[in-house]
Amino acid sequence: MATQIARPSEAEYPPCFRNYINQVIGDDLDMSLRAPMAQSLPIWQAFPQDRELYAYAEGKWTPRDILGHIIDTERIMQYRALAIARGEKQSLPGFDEDNYVKNANFANRPISALFAELTVVRLATQLLFQHGISDADMMRTGTLNGRAITPRAIAWIIFGHELHHISILKERYLIS
Repeated sequence: MATQIARPSEAEYPPCFRNYINQVIGDDLDMSLRAPMAQSLPIWQAFPQDRELYAYAEGKWTPRDILGHIIDTERIMQYRALAIARGEKQSLPGFDEDNYVKNANFANRPISALFAELTVVRLATQLLFQHGISDADMMRTGTLNGRAITPRAIAWIIFGHELHHISILKERYLIS
C-alpha cells in the first residue's frame, strides 16, 4: 500500500478542486498524513475561547462551524475514495455544506472536543490511504457529480481543504 502519493494530474479531478490541491506543497503527499494537522494543531489549541463563536460577517461560519465542516468533509471524502477504489459505478452525489453545518449544531461543541474528533477522523483517513486502498486502486477513476475523479486526487483534496480553511482562519478570525 501507499506511503506516498504523487500529485494528481489535472485530468484526475474536477477543476473546482484545483484550489485545494494547490494548497498542498510538494509533489508527493507524505502518507504520514500529518502535515496539515501539524499546521492546524497550534491554531486550534491556542484558539481564544471568546472567538469560538465569532463570525466575521453575517451568514459566515464560526470557527466551531469551520472545524466541524472540515470533519464532515473529510468523512465524506473518505467514503468517496473508498467507493471509487472498490469500483463503484454510480456517480457519487455532492452535498450541501451549508445545510450540513446548519444541522450539525457545532455551536454546542467546544473547539477542543471538535479537534479531538478530527484527530480520530484523520487516523481513519491515514489508515484508509495507507492500508485500505492499493496503489493501483488509487488510480481508479470514478464519478463525482458527473465528473471524473480518482482516490489519489481525493487524498490531496482532503488535506488541501483543511489547509484552505486554516488560511481563512488566520486571515479573518485571528486578526488582532
